[in-house]
Formats: sequence, C-alpha cells, structure tokens
Amino acid sequence: MGAIYEVKQRITRICRRNYQLKAKQIDDDHRKQEQAIPKNALTSTGESLRIVKLLPWKLRAKGQALLDSYFEAFELEGKSPDQDDQVALDKKLENLFRGGLGDHTGSLGISTLCETQGIEQELCEQMRLRAKRMSLRLKRGNGMEKLKVRWSQLPQITEPKVYRVPGIGDVEVRAEDIHSANSIGGDPWVELCECTTFGHNVRQYTLGFFTPA
Repeated sequence: MGAIYEVKQRITRICRRNYQLKAKQIDDDHRKQEQAIPKNALTSTGESLRIVKLLPWKLRAKGQALLDSYFEAFELEGKSPDQDDQVALDKKLENLFRGGLGDHTGSLGISTLCETQGIEQELCEQMRLRAKRMSLRLKRGNGMEKLKVRWSQLPQITEPKVYRVPGIGDVEVRAEDIHSANSIGGDPWVELCECTTFGHNVRQYTLGFFTPA
C-alpha cells in the first residue's frame, strides 16, 4: 500500500507542476484576447461580451490541460488511472467548471451556461475513454505494436481528428500532439502506439513520444 501511495503522490506532484505551466499559458493567452474586446461591451441580451466569447474557450482549454497533465503523469509512471483516480479527476473538472480554480462562472446567461455544461460533459467522457484506452494498452504490454514515423509521413495535420494513413491505419491526432510537433519544430520522429479495439478491421493508433530529428 505504501508503494502505491508513493506512486500516486508522485503522479499528483508531476500533474500539479505540469498543469500550472499549461494554465499560465492559457491565462496569458486569455489576457491578450481580452484586450481586443472593450471591457464594458455587452451582447444583445445584456451579457458581458468578454464572458460570452472567452469563458467557454478558457474553461475548455483549462479542462483539457488538466486532463492532459494527469494522463501525461500516469504515462510517465507506466500506470493507468483506476476508478478512484477517475472519480477524483472528475471532481477536479467539476471544481474547475464551478469556478473553484479562479475562473468566473457565476451569473451566466442560459446559452453560455449550456455551452459550458456541454464542454464539461465532453471532457468527462474524454477522460473515461482515455482511461480505458490507456488501461488496454498497458494490459497488452509488450504485445502492443509501436512504430516510429516522421511527422511529415503523416497526412497534412490541420486539426485534431483521426487520420487514415496508407500502409499504417487510422491515427488519432490530439490537440496536444499538434502543439508538441510545433514546439519541437523540424520534422521530428513520432511514436505510433497501437490501440486497436475489438471489432475494428483497420489498425488504430495514437501518438506517443516525439523525438527531435
């Protein structure tokens, strides 16, 4: 039990540091976008234009950063989130969307409220799917096929989605993968991790670690 506790504490510390860095960048981007919208500007329904335009974006970005930070930490430890971990992460997402992490979510118009609730639900579902996929990959262990390709060997990446790659299969590209490739620059190597699920006749892959060219 002590060893498990130590691993989870280490995961929590890694996640916290990772999230703080990501959140700071989001806050910086948010401030820059705010400057383009007059402080007292209102929508036709009397809502703050800044809130309507920027709050959903900021909550989605921070929610995604929270998920990415946790899953990156678990991946570093070679673990997958168990049910208790998922419940705890779900509560953190709920806290974020209720303003517990410093973002204004009070007195929202019905359309903005519905939009933010929808975003929260999407992120919760993403969390569950990622946890299942990670657990499956770990159970397959050494049997999981890994390939390395150049970023340029993939189709032209324009947005997060699943891309059909001739000779390989379906490759899921996430927003953080695009960010990593852009941050590294050049034409890096990228690891393809097989995650084919039962019932699919085309191999499925996610992107793993990048290696600078």
